[in-house]
Amino acid sequence: MKYFFIMLTITILLVSCEKQASFVACDKSIIENLNMEPSEGLDIGCRLYLSREEYILGVAYRQGNHCMDLTVPLLNCNGESLSTSDEKSLGEFVSSEIIGVRPK
Repeated sequence: MKYFFIMLTITILLVSCEKQASFVACDKSIIENLNMEPSEGLDIGCRLYLSREEYILGVAYRQGNHCMDLTVPLLNCNGESLSTSDEKSLGEFVSSEIIGVRPK
């Protein structure tokens, strides 16, 4: 039983590392495709930004702006709009993080 828990812990750690690595690759790709720059340490102000939205079953991206209301679709890693059925297949929302911003 002890070995089962050790193996389970190792498996969970490996899966979470793989998931994080795929986020990094996808983040870089979509930031480039949308002609944005990483938002690390930048003042976003009223500039268009890109956020990564994590769901139980996947990840999607959304553009936004703090100074105006926007209704924009979720995007996949290539910057293409997701269909309603694709959005539903992501499951429950978990978290969101701003990862990119439009250059001034």
